[in-house]
Amino acid sequence: MTALLPLGVFVVGCESNSDILAWELEQRSEWKHPSAELSRLLREACFTQLPRPGSWREPPLLQRVAAALATHHFAVLDDFLPIELVRDFRSAAGRLHKEHMHHGTVHVGRTTAYDAMEMAHENLAGVAEESQRWAARGDFLVNIAEGDPREPIMCRLTEELDALVSRLKEGGFEGGPREVSARLQAATLREDIMVAVYPGATRGRYLRHVDDGRFAVLTCLFYLNEGWEESDGGHLRLYMPGRSSKDIKADILPVANRLVLFWSNEDNPHEVLSTLRDRFAMTVWYIDAAQSLEKFGLEKLAPSRGERLNPVAPLTLVEVLRLCGQAARGEGAPLGAGLWGGSVADPDLDLDSVADRILQRRALQVPAGIHVS
Repeated sequence: MTALLPLGVFVVGCESNSDILAWELEQRSEWKHPSAELSRLLREACFTQLPRPGSWREPPLLQRVAAALATHHFAVLDDFLPIELVRDFRSAAGRLHKEHMHHGTVHVGRTTAYDAMEMAHENLAGVAEESQRWAARGDFLVNIAEGDPREPIMCRLTEELDALVSRLKEGGFEGGPREVSARLQAATLREDIMVAVYPGATRGRYLRHVDDGRFAVLTCLFYLNEGWEESDGGHLRLYMPGRSSKDIKADILPVANRLVLFWSNEDNPHEVLSTLRDRFAMTVWYIDAAQSLEKFGLEKLAPSRGERLNPVAPLTLVEVLRLCGQAARGEGAPLGAGLWGGSVADPDLDLDSVADRILQRRALQVPAGIHVS
């Protein structure tokens, strides 16, 4: 028996294993959509149409973004960059899709409940070859580093994002909520840009999840899809706070030149709904540097494989290491430097020398093509 879900995604073998179908029906029955009044309030408070690219720097607009993050935990900025640059990004993303992207996985090692359902469905005869089979996650992705020779233009996004995040972190603008500045203080590193496509042919989606497993503080999504309509699907769905929340906060269209900011913790469980068109996005996570380096070590700053961490401009790597060392000493927690020698919490460690060795290794990686995901 085969069950056909909205937008044509199908679940086969329901007579022998009904777990996926039961889960899908349960999820849909428990969704609670926002009232018309709440949707109107959120649109008025959280969606900002910028009069021109870069105008978020004007204090009233910056204050509006901060207020949305403080009160509703997300903010949307339209016309964030010059449209010509957005189109260049889209062309670059298309080339990356053809040449460098790989399929996203729900979890390394495939150990989550989502993975178990997906693998059980994959193992049914003939399902693996079908394009619209049920899947927990359906994107293809690649990480792009600063100076990456594959598509160096992509780093124009992080230049503007770093400026925005750093300005929000500074606070001090009239009427700006202090909470936003306080929450961003730890975010002194960010990951490489993740460029992803959800193919329309497979009705690509990504089931509800939270981004805090990577020690992210703030998630930034930037969309590249011109002419996108409601009927194309592919909405970003934000839920009310709570990891298992079923109360829908907002469904956001992935229209071109739209930036979405939201806190990466349980304030914003989220998912990508099934798409009917190829849906391109760029994602940057701003990371709690002290927590990440304590967990993964300084090798995360110059890994031989996978995404790496980068200082958030205008901070230098030495400044980030010094801030992390102060935090570690203050909390009494070791912050191992691994092969770099010593701990950044050690006041006698020569952080300038450590940073130089890290930067030398980073300089060798990208041009040599080592840093690929």
